[in-house]
Amino acid sequence: MARPKPSKVPPKAPRPETIERFASYWVLSFIAGPFLGWMVLTSTTGLWTPSSWRWRTVVGLAIGVLVPLVLAAIATVRAKGPRAPFLVLTTVVCALVFRPAVLRLAHGPTEARIMVTEVACAIHRGRGKASGPCLLYEVLRSGGEPLRAEPVVASTLPRKGLVCVSLLDDVILDGKPCAP
Repeated sequence: MARPKPSKVPPKAPRPETIERFASYWVLSFIAGPFLGWMVLTSTTGLWTPSSWRWRTVVGLAIGVLVPLVLAAIATVRAKGPRAPFLVLTTVVCALVFRPAVLRLAHGPTEARIMVTEVACAIHRGRGKASGPCLLYEVLRSGGEPLRAEPVVASTLPRKGLVCVSLLDDVILDGKPCAP
């Protein structure tokens, strides 16, 4: 009695639903990821602080770059064909927008000496008397764009004069009067 030969079953190809699912996840992350990463990375959602700038940069890069790249790589492996590398290439081109965030993470805050001409509430400026607490201060300097500061930092700055500050983009993280 001869033994029956085991049948060679070809490996299963990924089901089209799986490929479509990863592709749809990639599209969602490609659209929403950079926007959400930008929201975390910009100081519009809250000013940088000495304790928050590093983790906010890492989280923004992970949401805006890492998640779309991982999903693009998975979708590329699953989807065979001439258009497969297009997913990764498109995602890498989109990720180039986050180059300043990578540089910020690599170099950190910069130290500068600025001449402060005025420290004013950015919210109540030009509206007469303040009707409530100020949540954002604007530090005007001679010969430059205004800088932003949180109330805790703005309270330590002199209202006029030479100030040594730690800057991240246009936000003052820390400041104290400089020796002339």
